[in-house]
Amino acid sequence: MIDTYFNVTRLLHLTLEKNYGTLNVKKVSFSSKQGKALLLSGINCKTLLQILEYTKNTEINVYTHGLDMLMAHAFPKINSYENLKGHFKTNILSELADFATFPGPILMTKKSMQNIEYLYRGRLFTLDPITPVGVVQISNNDFSGLIETAQKTKGFKKSHTKQSINVGYDDKKVLKK
Repeated sequence: MIDTYFNVTRLLHLTLEKNYGTLNVKKVSFSSKQGKALLLSGINCKTLLQILEYTKNTEINVYTHGLDMLMAHAFPKINSYENLKGHFKTNILSELADFATFPGPILMTKKSMQNIEYLYRGRLFTLDPITPVGVVQISNNDFSGLIETAQKTKGFKKSHTKQSINVGYDDKKVLKK
């Protein structure tokens, strides 16, 4: 059982590195920068990369949310975008409060909350084929509605400096051990 888990995890890791570069240690900021903001929550690195590419020539700052997205910062291809500003909040169990305090649209790449859509009507987006009431479905990777919402919202009124942490690891050292 442990061998199977290791092999599956290793295959996933190698696939991520093939697509986004060799994982390395990266300092991730929990600060926010004044200006328009967009939050990506969930587990989908491919969608994060698409959002970063789609917004790279705009004034929209992109933030990640959730433990899985925190690790995305350690991949060079993702980390190369200047509009990736950091990670929003630190407690993975506080999505309700996090989403309520984020001053822009939120793209959920994994539905992890239940029955909260009505609180954020018009600011929650998803790529999922089954979309709850109050959540805007994105079809065919057309992020124009999400970007338009980000441009219309106020964003962060001022910058806030918070701690940074290191994420990632050197997998060769880990495998040796």
